[in-house]
Amino acid sequence: MSGKIEYSRILWLLACTDSICDHLQPFYAISEEDAQRQAREWLEQRPSLKYISLRPYPRGFMLQHEILPGEL
Repeated sequence: MSGKIEYSRILWLLACTDSICDHLQPFYAISEEDAQRQAREWLEQRPSLKYISLRPYPRGFMLQHEILPGEL
């Protein structure tokens, strides 16, 4: 053993928006506090984005790789 403590990480999804569309940013965090810190740092690097929500997905989720229009 290396003496290093391993923490399980939970999948989180940060939702934010700009003047054009909404953005979803998935990432992993060891706690809600860690997720909030990571989300805050990510948004500070992108000042044009506005926070919508932050939600955990401990069972994961499926994501399709395409951009969907807001209206058809």
